[in-house]
Amino acid sequence: MLYIFDIEGVLLDAKEAVRYAAEKVRKRNKIESPISENDLLAVLSGTMGMTDILVHENADGKSRRDALMLFGRHLDDVFPRFSTVYPQVPQILGKLKSDGHTLVAFSNRITLFMYQWLYDTNLVSYFDLVIGVDSVPEELPSAAAIQHILQQTHHTSKDILLISDSFSEIESARLAQIPYKQVSYGTGIAFLIDN
Repeated sequence: MLYIFDIEGVLLDAKEAVRYAAEKVRKRNKIESPISENDLLAVLSGTMGMTDILVHENADGKSRRDALMLFGRHLDDVFPRFSTVYPQVPQILGKLKSDGHTLVAFSNRITLFMYQWLYDTNLVSYFDLVIGVDSVPEELPSAAAIQHILQQTHHTSKDILLISDSFSEIESARLAQIPYKQVSYGTGIAFLIDN
């Protein structure tokens, strides 16, 4: 069986790391008001774009790209200090691996950041493949992204389960017509213990 896991909100809580990095960029862009909890959760779930909280509404494309790059740099710096793995995640991933399942980390983040986050949280060794937005043939949401994962892991769409809290990953699963489990941010994967 192939299990595809989103990282943030499913395997670990990165909310405070994202908040900290985003606030640093907002301060640089002279946005003084703090990020609302609703906006932060919308960004984390993928229903709002990251640049929507980093720059002023009328910012041009270059300003948005620059803000994203700066955000990534800040996030990379604070991620290990402000992110925590949800309880039971290492045990569940370890059990799935020992049972012979293939595990993939899949996110709407850049692959290099994903590897670093998984490394910093001691989760990287559980995964057979790490796939980010820069490693798939089309922008998410996309059935082609799921097909790419299936090709890379030599699995079919029948022996697969995608687990995510994010719109882009869930919609990719819907478009590819594969089974998925949509969880709320912070739910984790404890439900897999009984399955």
